[in-house]
Amino acid sequence: MTRIQHARPRPSRATDDSGPGAAATGLGAAVPGLVVLALATFSALTTEMVPVGLLPTLSRAFGVATSVAGLLVSLYAGLVAVLSVPLTWATRRLPRKPLLMACLGSYALSNAICAAAPSFAAVGPGGPWQG
Repeated sequence: MTRIQHARPRPSRATDDSGPGAAATGLGAAVPGLVVLALATFSALTTEMVPVGLLPTLSRAFGVATSVAGLLVSLYAGLVAVLSVPLTWATRRLPRKPLLMACLGSYALSNAICAAAPSFAAVGPGGPWQG
């Protein structure tokens, strides 16, 4: 009986990731994009989580009850829950990079509105539109 041996394809030098410095070569052009994506994730999560820890301070600063200040977080969470799937569907054909930049611009604008808000009524419209 003859045994058939299947030859395994050998990886070419361009796709071989086993050598020293392979990580730097394989990620070279992607590193700046990954850094921007990591910073975007950090800023988005910080924007979402910081108000939770600052609720007592926000309520004192604006002269409202802590539960009323908590509505900022609840309204934001509700909008995320309701709009995440429809917005994902609606933007599915848009180029991702400009979409990410528009989202980051929205975060920046919303944070600026909230930071400069003279009253709780001015914080209300700025907070929910952060994402």
